[in-house]
Amino acid sequence: MSAQKLITEHMDLWTEAVTKKSSRGRGNNGKVELTGVNKLRELILELAVRGKLVDQATDDTHAKIIIEEIASLRQQRVNEGTLPKPKTFKPDIEHVPEFESPKRWVLAPLGHLTLQITDGVHHTPNYLPSGVPFISVKDIDGRSVSFRDCKYISQEQHEEINKRCNPEQGDILLCRIGTLGRATIVDTDVAFSLFVSVGL
Repeated sequence: MSAQKLITEHMDLWTEAVTKKSSRGRGNNGKVELTGVNKLRELILELAVRGKLVDQATDDTHAKIIIEEIASLRQQRVNEGTLPKPKTFKPDIEHVPEFESPKRWVLAPLGHLTLQITDGVHHTPNYLPSGVPFISVKDIDGRSVSFRDCKYISQEQHEEINKRCNPEQGDILLCRIGTLGRATIVDTDVAFSLFVSVGL
């Protein structure tokens, strides 16, 4: 049975499987936990990591080539001065999961798959009534970047902040406080700066 059928044809089993929560502690008496839904989440993540959720296209570019292109672009931006020199790190090869992946996939550290991993400015800038939007974790919701209730900073402060953290359309923002790890893809070409509560 395919992974898709395993998930979709037995949806009722996944959603109806519950277990009673422990009665220890205040407020837990009689509550249930959606065990099936939690297991389904784990299964979907596991299948996605292994490339089992969708058919693999034989004409896709090999991941090794894509990683080499990212490294080349990263180095080009470092040489141009538009990206800081990345920190060198030693991958933790002792904790690499072992599994058979699709033929055109490779296992690589996250730092090799991105141009930069950073966060927003670590100090509070001077806010203005208008100017360049200054985005914090409250302004991202997992779907889009919102400028409705954001703070504003000067163009000069924006340029200084963006020397180390320059969000662009298509980048991924991550919540660093609150709902940790919630991802939002930058869906705008409007220039903005980031506070430390947001990872890029």
